[in-house]
Amino acid sequence: MALFGRGPQGDMLDALIDGIRGTGGRTVLVLGAPGIGKSALLAHAVTHASAAGFTIVRLFGEPARSDVPYAGLQQLAHSLGGNPDALAEPQRSALAMALGTGEATVPDVFLVGLATLNLVAEAAARAPVLLVADDIQWLDDPTLSLLAFMGRRVQKEPVLLLGAAREGYRGRLSADELTTLTLPPAVGRRCRIAPVRHSPRSSPFGPSPSAVRSRGQSPCTDRVAHGRDVGPGRSRWPAAVDRAA
Repeated sequence: MALFGRGPQGDMLDALIDGIRGTGGRTVLVLGAPGIGKSALLAHAVTHASAAGFTIVRLFGEPARSDVPYAGLQQLAHSLGGNPDALAEPQRSALAMALGTGEATVPDVFLVGLATLNLVAEAAARAPVLLVADDIQWLDDPTLSLLAFMGRRVQKEPVLLLGAAREGYRGRLSADELTTLTLPPAVGRRCRIAPVRHSPRSSPFGPSPSAVRSRGQSPCTDRVAHGRDVGPGRSRWPAAVDRAA
């Protein structure tokens, strides 16, 4: 998967994935503005980890479910699978309560976290695990506590916890427990269409590339005006383009 303007960040995640068997577990939080490419970076990591034989576990936050306790855990448990029957009875009961399959009482958060951690560790004993949590700013509070619980305890397991949140989100792990990857605006490989104003002497096909360069601009090499992609050998004109801000 090509990541325009995100090569260094993609390479960093690839290196973490490739080295997880030797270095132990890590927790990484990707921060950035809406639409800046956080989900694309997570998708890149999933593709790389899948090719390396990882077990992929996914969950994501939703505004409509942010007030539903353990809504994120339900996604995690469904994606992970595993055998809860192998857990110690207190952990098994607490997990069943959290997932709505046990008695309708408030579960012990510590036991829920321990049960989930043990299921993840069991999966990691068979193959490394990449746990991806997108839009975590919208995850419910108990699930956020659960992820922080695991993040503090996966150092000895081949598990990479990878989350993404909007800029300004404050996680529950300290700086020495978490690697934060802040995405700056991508530059250099996307273009926007600039309006072309024709004079009586101007070409109806817009200015030439040399004219654009003389104004300090650069013709776009990745996208064409009018929003269409071009293949090799096809003209990238007739509209004026400039680099996206």
